[in-house]
Amino acid sequence: MKLALPALLLAGIATAASAQYYTARGNFSSIGYGLDYDPSAACSKPIRPFSDDSFAWNNYRNDARRYLSCLESAANDDMRYAQRKIEEGYDEAVQEFLDEVERGY
Repeated sequence: MKLALPALLLAGIATAASAQYYTARGNFSSIGYGLDYDPSAACSKPIRPFSDDSFAWNNYRNDARRYLSCLESAANDDMRYAQRKIEEGYDEAVQEFLDEVERGY
C-alpha cells in the first residue's frame, strides 16, 4: 500500500502536468440511457451543385474531401477530449478515496 500511494500520486501529477484542456468539437447528447454523438457540428457540409457544370462538381468533390477530413479530425479530437475527461474523473475519484484513507475515520 505504501508503494502504491506514491506511484499513484506521481501518475496523477504527471497526468495533470501534461493535460491540455479543450472542449468538444462535435455534439454529444444523451437520450434515455444512450449517448449519441455527431461530429458534423464542427464542419460545414458541402451543398451539391444544381447544374452539370464540371467546375461546380470539381469544387463539390474538393469540398466533400475537406468535409470528410473535418469529420475525422473532429471525431479524433473529441475522442481525445473524452478520454481526458474520463481520466480526470478517474484521477479525482482515486484521489478522493486516497484522501479518505489517509484521514481515517
